[in-house]
Amino acid sequence: MEYADLTAHWDSRQDLWTLRHAPPGEVSTPAAADSERFFKETARLALTRLGPSNDVRPSWHVWLDLMRKEKRGFKRIAQLRSWRGGQSIDQFLDEGTVPSNALITESGAIAHVFKESAEFCEDRAARVSADRPSHPAHTVSRWDEVEIRFLSDERVQITTVGATETRNFAEFGFADGRSGKPNLAWITLKSLAVGDGVFQQPNTGQGWPKVEKRMQEIRSRLREYFNLDDDPLPYVERVGYRARFRIHCAPSFKT
Repeated sequence: MEYADLTAHWDSRQDLWTLRHAPPGEVSTPAAADSERFFKETARLALTRLGPSNDVRPSWHVWLDLMRKEKRGFKRIAQLRSWRGGQSIDQFLDEGTVPSNALITESGAIAHVFKESAEFCEDRAARVSADRPSHPAHTVSRWDEVEIRFLSDERVQITTVGATETRNFAEFGFADGRSGKPNLAWITLKSLAVGDGVFQQPNTGQGWPKVEKRMQEIRSRLREYFNLDDDPLPYVERVGYRARFRIHCAPSFKT
């Protein structure tokens, strides 16, 4: 496999990841620019499979932290930051006992990080798929046959031809893949309901690119859920986004 010797090192003192090439039996060296760039892009794409995130750190840091916390290929390297005991610290390490006044970091590394990432990605994707609840087959052919009513901050009622169900944000596919809380797309969907299906564009345009990204995420989820291909949220010039389905808030939402 290309870049098979790429290793990710984590420094617990700085909470910092670095990428290095570590061929067996050789001294590790900083990763080449092309392999580092390729891994970062691979990690970014893998992370998107887990759903939107509010984490502002680089995607590859977030991805490696997930692997570290789930112990996927991560090997801890105990490093003593300081020792003033007057005896050789190697003696204590050999005996498997470390003095209480010795400071130990939790640093470590993930060897063969491409291979480990690929396996971790497959496992996470399978887990997300297994955890996603099934929903009734919605026999709809047009978006105007769909109605979404917000019953509360975290639950909606979905009505289509011959079917009505209630879902919370996670069951509807709007949970953050890491925190489990409602993601930003859910908050935007709720704002759309408050506006009775219209999300108006502000005159200044400030923050609008973020709104556009959230709308893309909502489109993707709704198309998958209702098995319709055309655009459920077209942009209307000088208005903003207008839903082609019915969406509003129930009286219970406002009480």
